[in-house]
Amino acid sequence: TVQVSKKTNPPVDPDKPDDPNPPVDPDKPDDSNPPVNPDKPVTPVNPGTSGRPGTTGGNNRPSLSVGSKRKLSSGTYKITANSAKKEVTFVKPASTGKKSVTVSATVKIDGQTFKVTGIEAKAFKNNKNLKSVSIGKNVKKIGKEAFSGCKKLSKVTIKGTALKSIGRNTFKNINKKAVFKVPRKKMKQYKKLLGSKTGYKKTMKLK
Repeated sequence: TVQVSKKTNPPVDPDKPDDPNPPVDPDKPDDSNPPVNPDKPVTPVNPGTSGRPGTTGGNNRPSLSVGSKRKLSSGTYKITANSAKKEVTFVKPASTGKKSVTVSATVKIDGQTFKVTGIEAKAFKNNKNLKSVSIGKNVKKIGKEAFSGCKKLSKVTIKGTALKSIGRNTFKNINKKAVFKVPRKKMKQYKKLLGSKTGYKKTMKLK
């Protein structure tokens, strides 16, 4: 008969300290880097932020860089200058349900005052409720079709003398008897700006 020897565990030496670094089994896969779930999106983090994307400096506020947009209670604004000059353009109103809207001369963003120097193209296009709009004194440019299709718009007040440009079809299809109120000393210049290409009609009044 063949005798089979049994393998026994060696006795444990109570005086021998435990090995803090046991030998590694070369056949056992390393699990120090668990598999990544490909379906789970990875959120990039901006360097120098507090860990929230799209913020600056750790104050968790969106960037005030040129081209960025901010939503305020009065509407959305786009920053066009933020150095010696601080300027924004009006992009769109916060609500399309208001009958009367004022595009302010200035707005405050993060405690800083910015001049509102423009109204973006199509900012109020096809607003069915708008009847009256007041345009602030710092506005230099009104983009194309900004008020196009505002059929109830019957009163437009231009407060300042800085306006230099009115885009094509800006006032197309507004109330045909709309009244434009402008500074008296700019009457001639603004009448020229409000040419037929802007949608201004002979049935409308400039005063």
